[in-house]
Amino acid sequence: MERRSTGERLGPSFGFFVRTLNQQLTWTTFVETIGNLRYSEWPSDLERARLWYEPHLERIHEDAEVRRADLVQLEQIASGYPSRERFLTDSPWTRRMRSATRRVSRC
Repeated sequence: MERRSTGERLGPSFGFFVRTLNQQLTWTTFVETIGNLRYSEWPSDLERARLWYEPHLERIHEDAEVRRADLVQLEQIASGYPSRERFLTDSPWTRRMRSATRRVSRC
C-alpha cells in the first residue's frame, strides 16, 4: 500500500492551507525581526537579518553556502564601521557609486 502525506490524503486545498500558513509564519517572523532591529546594536542587527534569511537562502539558491559566506563577510566588514549610517555612506562601494553618479549627471 502506498503511503501518502497528510496533504495528499486531505486534498489540494489542504496543501494550499499549509503553504498559506507557512507564508504567514514567515511574514510574522520577518516583521518581528525587522521590528527588533531598532533595539539591537550595530552590527549585530546584520546578523539578525542574516539568521532570518538563512532558511530562505537554502530554499532559493543552489549555492546557498557561498551566499551565506558572502553575508558573513559583509557582517565582518560592517563591524569596522561605528554605525549603520556610516557603513551605508562611507564604504568604498558607496563612494564609487557616488562618484559614478556625479560623472553621469555631468553628461
